[in-house]
Amino acid sequence: MTRFDGARVEFCQEEWGADGTHGLTLAVWGRTAEGRWLTGADARRSLAGLEDIDLLAENCGCLFVSEDGRQDAADLLATAFPGADVRCYEADEEPGQQLGATGASPLWEHEVTWDPCENCTMA
Repeated sequence: MTRFDGARVEFCQEEWGADGTHGLTLAVWGRTAEGRWLTGADARRSLAGLEDIDLLAENCGCLFVSEDGRQDAADLLATAFPGADVRCYEADEEPGQQLGATGASPLWEHEVTWDPCENCTMA
């Protein structure tokens, strides 16, 4: 058994818009099989590499994590938390209980913002 067997680690991307600014929040939550929340200090390697994953832009300029970026995030998290069940998703696509929906603070978070174009549909 490894240290993180039975743990769950989630990487989530969520797009948002407010006050004339659009953004993409990338966040990681984790919980051990026993229910303890993971922290960045629990990771066996730095999570800073998540800031460098591939982002793509839609025609309107809105950003999202590419498929390669999702795989890179999953690989990094699997290395940082060996044995954990790693999931990568967008906030609106994952069915069931998401760790981020519990109100717990993420163990890692990064935001990217941009000015919306006139065609953006984000509120």
